[in-house]
Amino acid sequence: MVGDKPLDRAARREIADELERAHRLLIGVLPATTFYQLLAGIQDCCDPERNEALVEEFLSSLENAGMTIHSRDALHFLPTSVFGGAFNRSDKFVVSTGEVLEQLTEPELMLARQHLLACAEQLQKNEELPKRHGRALRCAEAQKTV
Repeated sequence: MVGDKPLDRAARREIADELERAHRLLIGVLPATTFYQLLAGIQDCCDPERNEALVEEFLSSLENAGMTIHSRDALHFLPTSVFGGAFNRSDKFVVSTGEVLEQLTEPELMLARQHLLACAEQLQKNEELPKRHGRALRCAEAQKTV
């Protein structure tokens, strides 16, 4: 933009406007940070070797609610601790997982649910977890026959 123009006040303003427009365009295309936090939280809640306490908390919550990990609402039972805390002045402390889910678009939620289902396979292959959390880790096919 400035290769053939003098670098005066008008040119700098035009560059700033174009950079701002490009930034808004990218923000509209890229998923929100909360989407990536949710995916990382799902990963943490489905990795018993790295985060046994989170896995137990997540599966216990599902179990207590009488819900399976294959349920459409299973994401609501992710512990809020997977979203970290508010570390910077502008950060918001997450009080409920529902707050995070409300910020996401339906395609983002669909991708997160699919990610949870893929991670659930890892939990179902674990020898101990299906014994302790049978209801939460019940397969979708088993639900249809019940």
